[in-house]
Amino acid sequence: MGEKTCKALKLNKQRCTRPALKDSEYCWQHILSRLDDARWYNSAKIQAYIGLIGLVLAVVFFTYNFAFGPTKSNQKKILQKLADIDKKFTETIPPVLTKEDAERPLSVEGKKLLVEYEKWKLIADQANVKAQLSLDAQLSHADALFRLADYKSAETAYRTILVGHPDNTNAMNGLGLVLHQMAKCKEAEELFREVLSKDEASFGPDHPDVAIRLNNLASLLQDTNRLAEAEPLYRRALSIKKESLGTNHPGYATSLNDLANLLKDTNRLSEAEPLYHRVLQIYETSFGPNHPWVATALNNLAGLLLATNRFSEAEPLYQRALKIGEDSFGPDHPKVAIRLNNLAELLRETGRFDEAEPMYRRALKIDEKSFGPDHPKQKP
Repeated sequence: MGEKTCKALKLNKQRCTRPALKDSEYCWQHILSRLDDARWYNSAKIQAYIGLIGLVLAVVFFTYNFAFGPTKSNQKKILQKLADIDKKFTETIPPVLTKEDAERPLSVEGKKLLVEYEKWKLIADQANVKAQLSLDAQLSHADALFRLADYKSAETAYRTILVGHPDNTNAMNGLGLVLHQMAKCKEAEELFREVLSKDEASFGPDHPDVAIRLNNLASLLQDTNRLAEAEPLYRRALSIKKESLGTNHPGYATSLNDLANLLKDTNRLSEAEPLYHRVLQIYETSFGPNHPWVATALNNLAGLLLATNRFSEAEPLYQRALKIGEDSFGPDHPKVAIRLNNLAELLRETGRFDEAEPMYRRALKIDEKSFGPDHPKQKP
C-alpha cells in the first residue's frame, strides 16, 4: 500500500506544483481518490492530518499566485501600485536642501508611505517585476530617510541616485548633508564645493539656490574650526537672501541664525544676541510657537544666555526646546540628545549634579544608537 501511495504522489507532482488554487484542489482530490482503498488512510487521525495539509497547500498556492505569480494582471497591479507611490513621494515629502530642512519631522503620512513602498518593492522583487522610482521620487525617498535620522540608509539612497545621475546637484547636496551629520567632513566638503560651483555656473552668483549652498559649506567650515573662512560665506548668503526673500522670511532667518552662531563661537556675544532674538521672532511668527525651528532658535539663544551666566533666563528656554523636540521627533532622536545635553550642562553649571547625570546618560545612549560609539560629540 505504501508503494501505491508514493506512485500517486509522483504521478501528480507536476500538476501539484502549479501556482493556482483550482489546480491544487484538483491535485489533492485526485490523490485522495487514489488512496480511498488504503487501509491506513481509514484512520480518522490520518484523514485529519491529510485534510489540514491539503488546506495549507491550497492557501500557499493561492497566496503565491495572487501576490507573486508572474501573470500579466499581477505585473500590471504591482507596476500601478509603485507608480502611485512614486507620485505620492514627490507630493508628500518636502525636499531636504539644508540641515534645517532635515530637522523637520517626517509626517505620519510620509512614514506610512515609506512602509508601503518597502512592502511593494519586496513584492516586485519576489515577482521579478522590474520597476524603479522616478528621479524625483528617489530623491524624496532619500530625504525621508534623512528626516528619520536613518543616516546610513539615507547615505546609501543618495549614492544610488548618483550612480545613475552623477551630476544631480540635489543628490550631491543631500549626500553632503548626511556625511556632514555623520562627521565625514572631508567628502562632505568636496561635495558642497562642487555643488556650489555648479549652481553658480547655472544660475549666477546671486541666486537663492547659491545662498543655500553657501550656507551649507560655511556650516561645515565652522564645524571644522575654520571660522575665518566661514564668515564671509555666511554674510554673502545673508545678503542674497535679504535681496531675494526680504527680512521677514524664514529663509532669511536661517542665514541670520547661522551668522549669529559664528559670532557666538568667536566670542562676539553682544553682536550675536540681537540676531538670535530676531531669528526667534521670525520663526514664531512664521510657524507658531511649537515648531522644530523655533526649538532650534530657543536652544541657540539659551546657549548664549548660559555663556553670559544668565542661568535663570536660559533654563526655561532649554526646557521648552527639549519638549518641542520630544513632541516633534520622539524621545530617541539625535536632536533630542542635543537638547538633553545642553540642559544637563546648565544643571551641572548650577550644581544640580543629580539632575544632570541621567540627562547626560540618556543623551549618550541616543547618540551611540544613532551614530555609533566612535562618532564625535554632536554640536547643537
